[in-house]
Amino acid sequence: MIDPEDFRPVFHPRSVAVVGASNDETKFGGRTYFALKQRRFEGGLYAVNPNASEIDGEKTYARVQDLPETPEMAIVAVAAPYSVQAVADCAEKGVRAVQIVTAGFRESGSPDGALWEARIAEIARENGMRIVGPNCFGVYSPESALTLLPGVDYPRESGPVGVFSQSGGFLSSLVRRAMGLQIRFSKAVSYGNACDLNETDYLTYFGADEQTRMVGAYVEGVRDGRRFLEVARETSLEKPVFIWKGGLTGQGSFELSTLLHDDKTVVDTLVGRELRFTMPAALCSYCLGETRIGDNYQMGNVRKINLEAGQ
Repeated sequence: MIDPEDFRPVFHPRSVAVVGASNDETKFGGRTYFALKQRRFEGGLYAVNPNASEIDGEKTYARVQDLPETPEMAIVAVAAPYSVQAVADCAEKGVRAVQIVTAGFRESGSPDGALWEARIAEIARENGMRIVGPNCFGVYSPESALTLLPGVDYPRESGPVGVFSQSGGFLSSLVRRAMGLQIRFSKAVSYGNACDLNETDYLTYFGADEQTRMVGAYVEGVRDGRRFLEVARETSLEKPVFIWKGGLTGQGSFELSTLLHDDKTVVDTLVGRELRFTMPAALCSYCLGETRIGDNYQMGNVRKINLEAGQ
């Protein structure tokens, strides 16, 4: 079971440390640190970098342990081989949530990367710390001034839509497009490899979050398909849920399964153009491990819709 309090330091931290902060805004650490400053993050904001004495006129700390207070969240933007030690330092300091924007872990296919990711997950479990990522673009929370890596100019106003996405690029594009359509978000998270918090955890959270009235997701894989389906069904009784499933074919086809309370489904446009869905819920039937594109799959009130990109 996921404790909603686990997510408060993820979406509403009172203080943040950027591990790997830099004066160079072309680097992830620099971009993240300056985005938080530009968006006027109101809590404590700390730069951690052993190779710099100050960044933008602010004191820089060599290690997380040297900080004058324990930050509720740390954003780790150092190379993958150094991320394990950074996470261990955060655990020692008592940090409650860590967001890892660095790539080069399990997704790289490297045995070392897989080991580093497994060790990070182990440290988190041993210390009651939650991990966003690794290999992600992070968290966009308008109320708290957190934003995705490319999103320093994202709106500060909150809205009714909560989104979790395995792909940071997809999520940043979605938020950017939504800006022009005057769609606003309660919160959005790019969760990458999901070594700790995963798609079912985020769906559970957004289902219970009073600020979120509609839940969206982009998923490439689900670890526990049946549990995901159960949570989606429960959530859809209270609020609309819409899910994009990516990576099914080399042509970029999308398979969407629709869990309906009635027989009304409206899909205005397809992938590659403007996407709009009006439906009580959309679920990925692939998560049951029982269907492929082209299958005539039906289970109870789950119905499948195949969308071919560009048609």
